[in-house]
Amino acid sequence: MHSVMDNRLSSSSWRTVSAGVAIWCTVCALYGWERILRTDDPRRGGKLAAFVLHMTTKTRLVYGSIEQYVWGVRVWMQSQMVVDPLMGVLFWASFMQAIKVLTWVPGEPRRAVPHETIEAIIDLVEARYLHDLFAVQMVFLILVLYYSFSRTECPCPKTYTGRESFDEARHWTVSSFDIAPSAGVRALWVRFRAIKQDPRQERPAARGSGDWACLGDVPDTKWSPIKWYVRLAQLHGVARDPRSPMFVDKSDVKRPLLYRVARQCFIDLQTAVGVAEGEHAGLHGLRVAGYNKVKTGLGGDMAQAHGGWASRAHERYARFSLADVVRIPAVIAGVDDGANAPPAPTNEAVEREAGPPERRLQRGDLGDAGGVAPDAAPVAAAPAPADIGEEGGEDVVSADENESDDGEVAISYRRPPGPREGDSPEPLRYWFQAGYQASARPPPTPRPPPGASRASSPPSRRRVALPAQDGPLGASPESGSGSGD
Repeated sequence: MHSVMDNRLSSSSWRTVSAGVAIWCTVCALYGWERILRTDDPRRGGKLAAFVLHMTTKTRLVYGSIEQYVWGVRVWMQSQMVVDPLMGVLFWASFMQAIKVLTWVPGEPRRAVPHETIEAIIDLVEARYLHDLFAVQMVFLILVLYYSFSRTECPCPKTYTGRESFDEARHWTVSSFDIAPSAGVRALWVRFRAIKQDPRQERPAARGSGDWACLGDVPDTKWSPIKWYVRLAQLHGVARDPRSPMFVDKSDVKRPLLYRVARQCFIDLQTAVGVAEGEHAGLHGLRVAGYNKVKTGLGGDMAQAHGGWASRAHERYARFSLADVVRIPAVIAGVDDGANAPPAPTNEAVEREAGPPERRLQRGDLGDAGGVAPDAAPVAAAPAPADIGEEGGEDVVSADENESDDGEVAISYRRPPGPREGDSPEPLRYWFQAGYQASARPPPTPRPPPGASRASSPPSRRRVALPAQDGPLGASPESGSGSGD
């Protein structure tokens, strides 16, 4: 049972647990506490609060690390077969919010590798190290990570043995790479298996033949992934086992290339091309730089699909034409300018030159919604209204009767109904004003004289009485319903 429960966490999660427990042991030694918080310990909430305050006051840890280490201690306690020590602890969320106010630091984004640095590394290897297997392999690895947005967990394991060693179900093998034409262009296809966001390969694209990323070729250039793939295969000299690691160690080609070795070699290559100390980028910066290039050249949706981010599509490129997909490496390399892509949105405000017009505008100057009518254009007179006179006390005023000397034209309108000044000798007053007189009530409606016909429904709608019928089914109204004795 313990092995089953411990197996659910990844190796990186267990490193977080170990780091948190190490600090917890320091706090326990400081206060003389037992390392395991019993389920019935009434002070377990206070002890964990002291653990958090120790990390806040005695270390420089930021809130993200403090929160992760608290989680690690809780997981470790449960692995000791005790209940989560924070279960039932009141106001813990409010306490952690207060700690967040004190220790929050904005995270810094991953540093993207400049395109010029990658180009300088390729030029260096082409000029001096074309016969060095490890140097050619590094250029091929750089281009694959640059073009596919892959994390380093796919090509490089972290250890030679243990849980994080090479695994065919997780890491790239020789069979994970294939060359096939796509949309009239040769392309290098790379298969992705277990990835960080999908460690159990539950995504729809991983079903069947697998999740393959298409890296279109950039022929006759140093940016061609197929050219470097062929060079690497030639330097190996022999047919390789399809299940063997694609990227191998420098000293032993039978061992996989570890992440720490690849990272250090990438830093050394940056130093060799003139990158200053402290300005080096990691291998993850290739992923960032490639994504930014594709987002600018082919749009954010294409970059999201190519990078394998969350999507409901059953195919990685189900929503896009392969003719555009194969352009991705050329766009990243700068050979294709990606003219078909929509312009990338910007958050910067566009400033315009604002100021008064050359002359003050009048209503008649507005020719349309988008500009001003020219001065020489004559103003059309309003059509003469029909001869409707004064209907219902509403006067119709024409434009011809209201032309002013300065050429302005008055627009025809109808005067609203109601008394105007001069129409009534006595102004209207409201009930709360002095001199208000209520209007006389109309006389009552006279009652009709006796014997006069009264209003009734039409004859066709009157009920006609049926004649009485004899027999068992007919009975006169006077007889009523019979009752049996």
